Amino acid sequence: ILQCGSKNDTLTLTAKANDPDRAIFTFKTAENAVAGALNSIDLGLVSIDSQKLGVPEHEVQVKMTMTSKKFFDMIKSFGAKTGYARFIVPANGSRFTMKNTKNEISVTNQEVEIETQLDVDNIFGLRFLVPMSKAYALASSVEITLFKSGEAGMVQFTFFFPNAAGTLMYYLAGWLPEEMDKEEEEEQEEEEESDE
Repeated sequence: ILQCGSKNDTLTLTAKANDPDRAIFTFKTAENAVAGALNSIDLGLVSIDSQKLGVPEHEVQVKMTMTSKKFFDMIKSFGAKTGYARFIVPANGSRFTMKNTKNEISVTNQEVEIETQLDVDNIFGLRFLVPMSKAYALASSVEITLFKSGEAGMVQFTFFFPNAAGTLMYYLAGWLPEEMDKEEEEEQEEEEESDE
């Protein structure tokens, strides 16, 4: 629909309370406004009957805050877009460790603000962590929330611009042990092939 207008057009989106299944897109330019002509597209919206999707409630076990650049560098140092990363935080909150079969990176509580009461060991896929870590360009810091070991996590960037502010939140599902075992087997096979 946006390609129907030109770069100098003004777009007005209209939705009426008495007709919630329709949206009207109106493109207006200086040329067609003078002649009284407007470009309009009347779009019927799809109605989906389904239950509300959401993230289930979890009890927070760990909250960490670090510079978003530090988080990006940690993820980038794994050098892969596939595989997994374990997020390990001891109950004393002394350090945050990320590791897998090939890499291990630890940062102390002097580099990362850590709030925790329990040991937490969660596993997340790098294919999700790599793209989300690139949001470091939007925010100076990132907050990582981990739930019970083996459960989900959340990565949150809060950014401020001169005319806007916002929050970008990513929810992470924990990896299943079968996925981790399969990944380790594939890595071992690759190493054996490269040794031959």
